Amino acid sequence: MTSWQEARDLLHARIAPFGFELLGAVASDVYNASLDDKLSDYRIALADHDGPSVALVVGNTRRLWPLFLDAFATTSLADQANPLDAYSRRHIGAAAAQLASELGVVHALRFSFDPPPNTVAIQRLTALAGVAEVAPIGLCVHPTYGPWFSLRAAVVLGIAGPGASTSTATCSACTSKPCLGPREQVMALGAAGFSRELLADHWQTWLAMRDACPVGRAERYGDRQVRYHYLKDRSVLRDDSIGG
Repeated sequence: MTSWQEARDLLHARIAPFGFELLGAVASDVYNASLDDKLSDYRIALADHDGPSVALVVGNTRRLWPLFLDAFATTSLADQANPLDAYSRRHIGAAAAQLASELGVVHALRFSFDPPPNTVAIQRLTALAGVAEVAPIGLCVHPTYGPWFSLRAAVVLGIAGPGASTSTATCSACTSKPCLGPREQVMALGAAGFSRELLADHWQTWLAMRDACPVGRAERYGDRQVRYHYLKDRSVLRDDSIGG
């Protein structure tokens, strides 16, 4: 039987060329046990599989951006409502299905942008897999990339996985907590409730929380990538084909 380490490495080899270079692993049971009843819909399971399973969390850094832009310019991604989500689904989904078939195991996918009932507590999963810590501002912070990475999916395979891991201390080792000032501004904006329109009108206030983090500043997204991340502004996909 293939180990979870081998499965993780095989998946990484398939998706890293498309910009999905961050992977972590934790047993599905460990993740499920961390969820209270209010989050019961976020639990993950494999149909027709009673044995153990592993959840592989998949993320990307700024290195995905030029690869995605090239695909946007040369494939049918421009026809999609959300090209980056479609890009993620296309490459992660194909790689996961191929890997599961080769290993002879069942699999399931939970994308971070999926609505219920396929929602996953992706930040909880990321922390349990030891990839990053969850910051007071609600973002995961990686010891190298800081808050400048994105979580895309959980690939669940019918293979026994590891217990919970602990990431290198980042937020827990930070004494100044510079992100909390911008966080107060965000909370004040959302006192009456958060909405997509509120984010669109005040996206730079949300960005200020991320920019305040002292970890991973060299890995900050380029301005165009930032704008697309917060506003889904498709004009930056047409105007920039190589990065930025």
